[in-house]
Amino acid sequence: MIVNGISKFIVRGNRLIINNIDETDNGRYRCHAYNNYDKTGEIKDYLLSVISKKKIYFFVAVENNLFNC
Repeated sequence: MIVNGISKFIVRGNRLIINNIDETDNGRYRCHAYNNYDKTGEIKDYLLSVISKKKIYFFVAVENNLFNC
């Protein structure tokens, strides 16, 4: 998948890079590492939970104080 000309998922060596991550990337990911000496290898499951900051807008209440002099 390509987003804005950049691959969404990139595998570099033993790392998985997820670009432009958001809530749609939530879920289970699995890493299966093996080599010529150990064909079975190791399997590791990861659960990714993306929590994005919601935009919070603060409204400041302005009070008009009228003083009688």
